[in-house]
Amino acid sequence: MDSILSLQNISKTFSEKPGEDLHVLEHINLEIGHGEFFVLLGPSGSGKSTILRIMSGLEKSYSGTMQWENGITQTDMSFVFQQFALLPWLTVYENAEMGLIMRKDLTADMRRVIVMKELRELGLERFAHAHPHELSGGMRQRTGIARAIATNPKIIFLDEPFSEVDSFTARELRKDLLAIWERRKMTIVMVTHLIEEAIELADRIAILTPRPGKIEKTITNPLPRPRNIRSPESYKLEDEMYAIIEP
Repeated sequence: MDSILSLQNISKTFSEKPGEDLHVLEHINLEIGHGEFFVLLGPSGSGKSTILRIMSGLEKSYSGTMQWENGITQTDMSFVFQQFALLPWLTVYENAEMGLIMRKDLTADMRRVIVMKELRELGLERFAHAHPHELSGGMRQRTGIARAIATNPKIIFLDEPFSEVDSFTARELRKDLLAIWERRKMTIVMVTHLIEEAIELADRIAILTPRPGKIEKTITNPLPRPRNIRSPESYKLEDEMYAIIEP
């Protein structure tokens, strides 16, 4: 596999109090391929989000090796957070523009073309001048996704991005995310604790054990796209994954 990033023997320990260490991750080995939709799945506290933060460079303290493909830098990455992470004093447009502000090669007019294109794609164009408190949870997360894709990243990290919205909105957001990924073919690494969500989205799924998190198994998703998550094949895969997580 042509990898965009790899983790080799990654372990992570938090020191909560003197003499009290919390072992979060133990000997994580992963290879993420170009253009892959990769999902980290496991129970709460298994270290999924910590792996994501290590991959993205937000977490610097760990043992082991994290290696990017030559030429990849943090400017090639975007992050979509669970809690929306929008600046409340900025409009939808201004929040979506944030990642482009430091680009010296873009004028304000060029940034506007890019941002409005992303807002149109996510159904946010008429809310461009609204503030986050005026939006539903789904629209706030769409704004976070617009901000992430506006920079045209090579890889996007998503930390349980649909857990703060209702199931109907989450379904629509998953469709939006899949459509973006299928058009642009960037690499996506996403954290979830929902087996059904992992089956619907992922090319491959790494299943983590409870703390300290280890990779129990990595599954290649055999279901063709577009996926019917209510098919017998989907239910069979779901049962297989439950058996791994809850032996």
